[in-house]
Amino acid sequence: MKKRKNKVLLISPSFFGYRKYISASMKENLYSVLTLNDVLPFYSYFNFIRKKKFFKNNLFSFMPNTFYKFYYYIFKPTHLFIILGRNVTEEVVLFYKSKNVKVTLYMWDSIANYPQSLKLSVLVDDFSSFDESDCKNYGARFVPLFYVDTIFNNLNIERDLSLLFVGSVHSDRLKILSKLKVVFDKSNIAVFFYLFLKNRSLYLKSKFIDKKYFYGFKYSDFTFKSMSLDEISAMYSTSSCVLDIQNSNQSGYTIRTLEALASGCKLITTNSSILSSNLYSTERVLIIGRDVDFDIDRLVSFVSTKPIYNSDYESIIYDYSLKSWLKKLGFAGEL
Repeated sequence: MKKRKNKVLLISPSFFGYRKYISASMKENLYSVLTLNDVLPFYSYFNFIRKKKFFKNNLFSFMPNTFYKFYYYIFKPTHLFIILGRNVTEEVVLFYKSKNVKVTLYMWDSIANYPQSLKLSVLVDDFSSFDESDCKNYGARFVPLFYVDTIFNNLNIERDLSLLFVGSVHSDRLKILSKLKVVFDKSNIAVFFYLFLKNRSLYLKSKFIDKKYFYGFKYSDFTFKSMSLDEISAMYSTSSCVLDIQNSNQSGYTIRTLEALASGCKLITTNSSILSSNLYSTERVLIIGRDVDFDIDRLVSFVSTKPIYNSDYESIIYDYSLKSWLKKLGFAGEL
């Protein structure tokens, strides 16, 4: 048996369980992996106190610095892999580099949403992002996101004619979804929206304090429990078309985009950057604007035709698999 020479400390969000699959795939490549959250427990509470200036910033940074440094002595990694790194400080990165640990920073969200990551980007050994605009503006390598190839791999199956949206509620998503629902209800096309909010208090705050408009969606239309990737995959396997509405601050393809296409679904997306990608074809992808002034006939026609299986597309989509993503980031196997 080969000895596991490489040890990776992975600091990342726990977002929809993707970290578990990243870790498992790295272990298949003979890495030992230890995972940590990129946000410490009770972070929001302590951040509130910091903003109220109840104690100094240097005391606030002492907590993550001590926490993340501690795991060097526990695990002795050869590589520090940071995804977003919301609580990771410059001091932490410099500490690991002083121990001859290679440091990689990957952004699967935009710099506009997490500007503090720029402070880390100039210190790490490798800085890459899913957002091509950020790559041009900040000197990152462009590495698109991935789909988990052990789950989303249903290119050649029959499915019902329907439109599916799975995602959290933010920005102008509800406005776009409400307009689309009216269009497809009139055309007798089945529509299912899985609208996720982190908790009920967020709904109440948005409705009664922030006075946000919900565009006809009721409390019962929202869910407060996230789905597993297996559950999402099962929903994709019965849908002909998936709707993707990326954050308005982002230009990179979302992870839902890749999961949908790997599942053999057609894609309706607000993200025009996919036009320059090999993922794009007029039969498989339809671009819509965020201004909700849709070409209704074109929309209905696109959703009303089933996806066409193309064996050549398998090799294209595989380049966006989790295994391929890790290889692009330098985690292909033993060094």
